[in-house]
Amino acid sequence: ADTNRKGGLPLSADAIRLLPKRSAVIDAVYNPLRTPLLRRSEEQGIQNVINGTRMLLWQAVAQVQLFSGFEDVPVDVMDEALQAEITRSN
Repeated sequence: ADTNRKGGLPLSADAIRLLPKRSAVIDAVYNPLRTPLLRRSEEQGIQNVINGTRMLLWQAVAQVQLFSGFEDVPVDVMDEALQAEITRSN
């Protein structure tokens, strides 16, 4: 998407305003946690605004499972480490 024409957003502000309030807006970006897209969506009252940390976490879980062969990986521990690192770097 040409974000330069839309104020740095992958969707125009008008398009975000047209979304139903019960919509979900998901941005794959995880740093910063609140991207311009997520911030604008929250301002417009979108109920489900999700950053990329969940995608990053579950990609890591799948990688550990794939490369280790273990299905039972410590998702809670991985999530805590991810959240701590993101908090530390912000």
